[in-house]
Amino acid sequence: METKTYNGWTNYATWRVMLEMGFGDREDWPDSFDEKPEPREMADYLKDETEVYVDDVMPDDNGNIFVKGWGNAFLDDVSWDEIAEHILADWPED
Repeated sequence: METKTYNGWTNYATWRVMLEMGFGDREDWPDSFDEKPEPREMADYLKDETEVYVDDVMPDDNGNIFVKGWGNAFLDDVSWDEIAEHILADWPED
């Protein structure tokens, strides 16, 4: 599958998650960590937070399991590292 950029991001999934989860709008990131995280740590944190959100919003009843499966497949296309780097670039200095 060919990857296409979208609004300056690696692909549509990355842009959409960044927008919908409000990751770029949060100013409280330093409050969530004892110190500035490494990019991989931040990427894992973002992915976990998003997956928990999807699980909370879409319980496994009433056919939602199919929609949740599609949502999780969409999340597989997200460049978590790119979002993490974007957030960490604006991290306040000590």
